[in-house]
Amino acid sequence: MLEVFPVLPLIGSVSLGVGALSYAGTFTIGITADRAAYPDLEVFAASVRGELDALAASARGTSILTRPDFDHARVSGGYGRDG
Repeated sequence: MLEVFPVLPLIGSVSLGVGALSYAGTFTIGITADRAAYPDLEVFAASVRGELDALAASARGTSILTRPDFDHARVSGGYGRDG
């Protein structure tokens, strides 16, 4: 097996599913959503990635928030704690 990804079916009135899976030293997150219910899903996905990057940097003892290439607006969607 080369890669694995969580697959989340949406049933009933569930319009957003988020799953995480760790396998063979790799951590993946799967997001499944009803586009009509979540038209700004890219903002959510970018925020998840930003938070995971910050968590990884914290675990390494560095801060991603102070890196010159870190884009607070992209991660927070222009709002939130940094925007």
